[in-house]
Amino acid sequence: MKIAHISDLHFSKLTLSPLQFFSKRWIGNLNLFFSRKKGHSPKQVYNILKILEKHEVECVFITGDLSTTSRASEFLLALEFIEEIRKKGIKTIVLPGNHDHYTKSAYKKKLFYSYFTNTDFPYLFKDKAVSLKNEGIEAVKLNDHYCAITLDAVVATSLVMSTGLFSEEIEKKLIDVLENIPQGLNTLVLCHFPFFCIDSYRKRLIRKEKLKTILEKYNVSIYFHGHTHNHSIANLQPELPLILDSGSCSRVKEGYFNILNLDQDKVGISVYKSHYLDWKKSKDESINLGI
Repeated sequence: MKIAHISDLHFSKLTLSPLQFFSKRWIGNLNLFFSRKKGHSPKQVYNILKILEKHEVECVFITGDLSTTSRASEFLLALEFIEEIRKKGIKTIVLPGNHDHYTKSAYKKKLFYSYFTNTDFPYLFKDKAVSLKNEGIEAVKLNDHYCAITLDAVVATSLVMSTGLFSEEIEKKLIDVLENIPQGLNTLVLCHFPFFCIDSYRKRLIRKEKLKTILEKYNVSIYFHGHTHNHSIANLQPELPLILDSGSCSRVKEGYFNILNLDQDKVGISVYKSHYLDWKKSKDESINLGI
């Protein structure tokens, strides 16, 4: 199966509404006006489409931060992009990032899920079909060899924080799902946040040690995440899964995304790097799984 992994698209729509001062949105708009607007490009994101089509990608994983300040207008821009992907016959799996639950209001209303649902693949368990919106976890069957588990570890935070939370409720549900994976299926886990330490305390995943312990115990092949805006491939097998951070595909300087060719026992990874609002292949890598 051929999969593209993109993250941190940050579609944006600047607002001058005074209502923004009743939430942390004004911080996001200041950052958008002075920095993010210049450093991120929707044109560059759209230029990914021709590469997906050229390489006959079957599915796109989007690991969060589709928006900048979780405004409806930003979600609509992201939805238009996803619809362009689907017009090419490519399936998608989408999950939220901290910018998609940016304000307490958007988080409480679960506004993200008014625009994005994952319906392209069947639930892995028909008798326990947990959903990303309601339970914070979703499990789907990609094909006869792979299944994908998505986690929503995002919570609304204060002005200067962008932490996530691997809650006890999600922990219990994840263990239940992993213990019931049919034999012969390789497991992929998607979450916006990395489970290891990152530079900033303000951006960490709370209870990340619990997630790490679960990933050590169960046979997870690959862990996909975003959030850091920095591309990385970390092969921590056999103790932990292969870890892929796709970086930010909208970032004009040092923008990245990956295309993966998944076999039962190995994965080929083609890394693409931004180049004058377009893309050039940076490198190819082949990694055995389960070793």
